[in-house]
Amino acid sequence: TEPGKGYYVVLESYENGELIKTEKTEKRTLDNGKNTFSIPFNPSYAIQNVKVYVVAEDGTIICEPIEDTIKTLKHLFIGNSFSNNARKRLWEIANSAGFDIIKIGNIYKGGCSLQTHSEYAADNTAGYTYYKIEDGSTRSYADSTMLRGILDEDWMTISFQQASTDSGKPETINT
Repeated sequence: TEPGKGYYVVLESYENGELIKTEKTEKRTLDNGKNTFSIPFNPSYAIQNVKVYVVAEDGTIICEPIEDTIKTLKHLFIGNSFSNNARKRLWEIANSAGFDIIKIGNIYKGGCSLQTHSEYAADNTAGYTYYKIEDGSTRSYADSTMLRGILDEDWMTISFQQASTDSGKPETINT
């Protein structure tokens, strides 16, 4: 489009070939032939096909659609030293598998059993360290609650880790 003319950038998300979401920027104008844009993208599916194109004010597509696949992994561990090790390995595996968005959280307390997780959740006890890997960097937050970690992200999956001394004992699961 010409400088001063308006346009929109459109992002369409598809799941199994069906359109599930359309996002569009506000009207923009081209300044001296250069412009940049971003559309906030918060996928809720592990693998999403997306199509991005530019539309003039009159609805004419002025840029051929660009199609791509975005692979996402967002997993939260609630556990102990086993989950602390697993979060690091899961990030490495997802990164080497070419995932585009990788967010791994771990609500950690050493030696913690399902019974203790249940009690901490009921009382909202700040007895955990919350680790989060995002963009390849790990941040940690001491004295965190389970709820803080759960609400921090739109997690795709959440897993609980039992203490090794109680592993394989069905009676320890019904807490």
